[in-house]
Amino acid sequence: MNTGDSVVETPAVLHPIRLPWPLRHARPLVLRLGIRKSVLALSTIVVLASLGLVMASNAVSPPPPRFVMFSMVLSVVIPALLAPPVAWLVIRLMFESEDALRVAQRLAVTDPLTLVFNRRHFFHQGERELARAAAENSTLSVLLLDIDSFKNVNDLHGHATGDEVLRQVAAACRSVLRERDLLARFGGEEFAMLLPATGVAEAGAIAERVRATVEALAVPSGEREPIRSTVSIGVACSHASAPSLDSLLAHADRAMYAAKRGGRNRVVNDVVGMQPAATG
Repeated sequence: MNTGDSVVETPAVLHPIRLPWPLRHARPLVLRLGIRKSVLALSTIVVLASLGLVMASNAVSPPPPRFVMFSMVLSVVIPALLAPPVAWLVIRLMFESEDALRVAQRLAVTDPLTLVFNRRHFFHQGERELARAAAENSTLSVLLLDIDSFKNVNDLHGHATGDEVLRQVAAACRSVLRERDLLARFGGEEFAMLLPATGVAEAGAIAERVRATVEALAVPSGEREPIRSTVSIGVACSHASAPSLDSLLAHADRAMYAAKRGGRNRVVNDVVGMQPAATG
């Protein structure tokens, strides 16, 4: 699995460079054709349009016979020389705008250290999934994960090593989650996972696989022994009656701290409206 690639919507403040209206309407076709074919097509249209205008002008107000052919040749030659470089410049600008927009979209929703989604995008997507679960009368599960004793890693091995632990834990989570799931860094050493259309039993099984995968990690730490980390995971699963995403997260948070109190390196399930029950 990747970083939890759900649909990434363009933030309201991010817009591509504004282009002339004919190109704005032709944008999807231009992007599909590519630069070279688009330049050729646009140049051909310009040349034909120029030739057509001259022919129409000659029909309405005929010039002297000796200038008819000359005007038609110029109507083809001049656009044929000027249109390709101008079209290439404008279309290249369009493609660079699209590339910059995609990068900006990704940066706006991505945690720069672990390259998973950030907290902001988690809440944005979580509200959408909760609304979908309500509309479809389906389940939605949330996993909250906290790396056990992470402060000791930073204190004993330094923040650079701590950052590497965070990256590898994120990668371990990605390797377990499914394409439709969403993984986000929630803050510090805490991660959140959104599991659409997933009941408590399946969510608990996924959480257990995440826990075991992280436990098997061995992060190099220079001349010292590799760092081995564990995680405590809280699982909350709600049906369409969940009042809000915040409420669901509160249950997951409660379950996660129950896992901490229970000895760490374990998963605790908390079905909304039920008491937590340890699973491992």
